[in-house]
Amino acid sequence: MSGRQKLSAPSSPGMRFSSTQLSAARSLQAELEYAQMLVEQESADIYSAEIASFNSDIIPPVSRPYAVLRAKSAAVVSSETSSGVGTVTPATDGIRAMCRYRQALTPYELKEIVMYTDVYFVGRKAVKTNEKALAEDSNHGFDDGEDFYKFTAHDHIDYRYEMLKVLGTGAFGQVIKAFDHKENRHVALKIMKNTDKSIRLCLQESRMMQLLVKLDVHKEANMTALLRSFKFRNHMIMVMDVCAMDLYTLLCKRKDRNSGFSMPVVRKFALGLLRTLRFMERQDIIHCDLKLENILLMDPSRTGVKLCDFNTSCRLSERLYGYIQSRYYRAPEVVLRIKEQQYGPPMDMWSLGCIIAELQTGQILFPGGNEADMVALFCEMLGLPPASLLERCSSVSPTYFHEGNPPIPTYCTSFKDSYGRRRLLTGAVVFKRMRGRPGTKCLAQFFDMAENTPFVDFVRQCLDWNPDTRLKASEAFSHPWILNRYPE
Repeated sequence: MSGRQKLSAPSSPGMRFSSTQLSAARSLQAELEYAQMLVEQESADIYSAEIASFNSDIIPPVSRPYAVLRAKSAAVVSSETSSGVGTVTPATDGIRAMCRYRQALTPYELKEIVMYTDVYFVGRKAVKTNEKALAEDSNHGFDDGEDFYKFTAHDHIDYRYEMLKVLGTGAFGQVIKAFDHKENRHVALKIMKNTDKSIRLCLQESRMMQLLVKLDVHKEANMTALLRSFKFRNHMIMVMDVCAMDLYTLLCKRKDRNSGFSMPVVRKFALGLLRTLRFMERQDIIHCDLKLENILLMDPSRTGVKLCDFNTSCRLSERLYGYIQSRYYRAPEVVLRIKEQQYGPPMDMWSLGCIIAELQTGQILFPGGNEADMVALFCEMLGLPPASLLERCSSVSPTYFHEGNPPIPTYCTSFKDSYGRRRLLTGAVVFKRMRGRPGTKCLAQFFDMAENTPFVDFVRQCLDWNPDTRLKASEAFSHPWILNRYPE
């Protein structure tokens, strides 16, 4: 049964079912409802020996006694901090901290620290910014040439957080693992670039995360929690729970780069993401940048994931941007510039289809070098788009398709016959790569599976050209691939 098929009454008054047929239909419906109930109750966060094997370097052997594991875990924590060097115990105000740690503070910090009522950490072990480098045009020497905050190991942020290591860097900022000397725990600091656009995005993301927490009454969405946000040295900073790693990092850890994760693990990842997307779909909220780097693994040996990075997220009533999503996961309605920015939650489902395809194979599904190449890859794998979709898109569509029904991609070589109709000949080279004619490849071939495999059908429904008929997150929970529980 397809993920969208439902049992229904006879389509006409003259149609009659036998008692045997009705009984079978009721039994099938009961089985479907029971399977859906099991999926709703199923945990997406379970221990996975497969994931643990990739992270053996950061997971203590489970065969060791519990007390030994606790001791090793504590040793790991202490090695990632400065063993208390620079910790202000007990916490004090800025004036007292200045008097006590004057030798460890720079001239800039001597002026800055007195404005603080609570000081927890001053970073005495850190090799701090050279005073000769201080200049107004580089934010007193705290920024690099691209307006990122300079990472200095074991220096402080806001006289409370100790910087440990850089977890990742993006277009608008970087994420740093830090130790909170007030709460005595590890956290993730998202430090935005010192630009007006980055500050606006940070404020927008903070508002969106606060809204999502407020709306998530039943705690069904797997999203990173915003613990605090503040401004420090002209940089907006958000404090969040620290996770083990993102899924892109996890995928890069496997030894065989030509293979992905097993189907049970991929399904668990999908189940956790679908719950978040269903929640957002019900609230008319779009993530707008779903990709492996924005999916965080909560534990290095388990399948639980959390979604992060909401700086371009928006509500349907407040769509802010026309050009969004990372290229490899960008939906066709975004590539083709759908008119009046009429995109919505279906674009996130397209990204999900690309993500689970990559997780299963270890290969990017649409590795386009530019948008013209992306359109060629879409056509090569999925066939031609419906003319109705191109009619809804902006003037960019003629750049990629000739007028006509069916539309002929401009990347292909073609000719006009004696009736003036354009005919396809062959594919062509796009962005230094040969792309075949529309429909010359298929998803089953990409996955090396049969066409009727539930997984292939699930991805195919996520990658529907038409966003109106694309699989919805709420419908996905009735799809056979999701309903098929694998042994745990």
